[in-house]
Amino acid sequence: MYNLDNDLGEHNDLSKSNPDKLKELAKLWTIELKKRGAQMPTWKKDGKQVAWPDELVK
Repeated sequence: MYNLDNDLGEHNDLSKSNPDKLKELAKLWTIELKKRGAQMPTWKKDGKQVAWPDELVK
């Protein structure tokens, strides 16, 4: 998570200093993906589906 207005090169990851915003954005992204019927990719090593964004940030 980056502030592109101030950090166009994406050097300062803000996700650790803003965990609530990260959770909010992950939830919104998951809702949008599911609404559009997105299929999550699978891992080559074991064939398991990649987790939805909101499952990754707890």
